[in-house]
Amino acid sequence: MSAADGVTRGSDAQRPDPVGATGASAIDTQRAQHAQPFTEANRDRSQSDADEIRSRNDSETDDAPAARTTTAAALDYEEAVALRRRCLATIVAARNALKGVKERSNTTQANYMQKANRMFYDVSCSVHDEVTAWMDVLTPYAPKSNSFYAMRAAACYRAQQILRERLAQQCATQRVHGMSRQWLAEVEETERALQRLKIIAEVERQELLDLSGLSSQGVTSKRHTLKLLPDDWRQQVVDRAQSSDMYRDALTVLALTGCRPLELEWGVCVSLDYPHAVMRILGAKGTDVAGQPWREIKVDYRALAPSLLDAAQRNAEVWVRIGSTAGLRSAVSKLGRALWPKGPSLCPYHFRHALAEDLREAGWTAEEIGAVLGHRVSETSAAYGRKRRQGQGRGGVRPVTIVRGSVRTAVPVRALQPFNMATIAPRAGGTSASGGRTSPKKAS
Repeated sequence: MSAADGVTRGSDAQRPDPVGATGASAIDTQRAQHAQPFTEANRDRSQSDADEIRSRNDSETDDAPAARTTTAAALDYEEAVALRRRCLATIVAARNALKGVKERSNTTQANYMQKANRMFYDVSCSVHDEVTAWMDVLTPYAPKSNSFYAMRAAACYRAQQILRERLAQQCATQRVHGMSRQWLAEVEETERALQRLKIIAEVERQELLDLSGLSSQGVTSKRHTLKLLPDDWRQQVVDRAQSSDMYRDALTVLALTGCRPLELEWGVCVSLDYPHAVMRILGAKGTDVAGQPWREIKVDYRALAPSLLDAAQRNAEVWVRIGSTAGLRSAVSKLGRALWPKGPSLCPYHFRHALAEDLREAGWTAEEIGAVLGHRVSETSAAYGRKRRQGQGRGGVRPVTIVRGSVRTAVPVRALQPFNMATIAPRAGGTSASGGRTSPKKAS
């Protein structure tokens, strides 16, 4: 067919023309115009258009990576700021958790570490999450309140130590490397240590009793079991030990001074200054704010057991030492069972409580009792011995072998502060001393 029949030839035959011959003619005309040589005007216009298009394309091509880089940098900066804020919040929270932590004596620290290391090992071997693992570890101690709180305090002490170490490490790294990967990893370790401390501190005894089905057991206080012992129980124990017990001299010092078992492990120096025996004791619980580094106590020399008196007469000084506190506890317990098979379990701290009770009944002040026991704060002595009213007890006031006024301490014992209502400042807005709101009637 010819072109007049409406059929296109060549390459145009491969695609249909939706507008028919008229459309084809228009296309051919446009092609012919483009095929004509450029005039000067057309050449200039076409060249400027081409340059504009090229420059625009080049500009778009150059700006695309820059725009992407700027956006990525902005996102990285925002993420870095958010990450740094989170790290600083963790560090602040960790420091707040360590505020107000009371300093522990070397003895208490060693005791806590021994208990905590065992618990931390058990937790590390657990297949449960950390919350469940700590609850499992503390559950056996829940029936007795004193055991539970002592074990939890030991675990908290160790967790505080770890947290303090993590804080110091991240601080040193930040000074040298700034916000590096190493510093971020150490902040993450600090966050884990902080979380562990919170987990331990939030374990409640009652919750463990409810979950385990265990029953709460009454606490057997040493000072409360004194009433189950005869009035001369200390003398009986010392006399019984004179025959063969290796702790006979130690028991004499324990009965006369009420010293701590660890102080006997460190050694108590005994010398004669007629008519007195001088006992110099190195304090086992001394810190910068509590306890006495040393104290000297004078007793009537006739109160010494024969073996100790004989050794003191032959030597200028006699050092009374024990091999271990565990051995002393075992010896005292065996002597108690031998003397009173159905009586309470006897331990070295019974001597300390009994002496505090004797001094209180003899009219000694809290500061004087605190000096004998090695306290720096007189309020601490209130925890020792029974508080009996006048006329209570079977044997009346027992004689005290310590010479009153002879006790010397490294640091003066702080006196009891008298309670004075006038020193309490009134709360603004009708607030009570406990922090609650008082009623208008009471406030007026």
